[in-house]
Amino acid sequence: MAQPLVWLADVLRGAGLRVVETDGWRDRAARGARPNRPVGVLNHHTATPASLARPAPTVRMCITGRPDLDGPLCHAVIAFDGTVRMVAAGRANHAGKAKASGPNPGGDGNALYVAT
Repeated sequence: MAQPLVWLADVLRGAGLRVVETDGWRDRAARGARPNRPVGVLNHHTATPASLARPAPTVRMCITGRPDLDGPLCHAVIAFDGTVRMVAAGRANHAGKAKASGPNPGGDGNALYVAT
């Protein structure tokens, strides 16, 4: 079954960004409700040093997860050099429970938001 965010790489390219598709990203998803119609974008910071020599050191972790949280942990990683590396087109374990904010509803943040 196709994952709901397979269009994301093309939209990012259309906005002029350089996009790298990791192997399997179009089929990758965490267990749980699917993010059919995202209401926003959640940006997070992994606090891992990056450089031009190592522009995206957390991609593998974002794909596979951490000991305390299964991957994928986001939909895309924005690298130090500005390249967007696609991680998952399905649900990602990144937000937990979201509070309602303005026009955005509360609920399952992993189903409500695209995460970078």
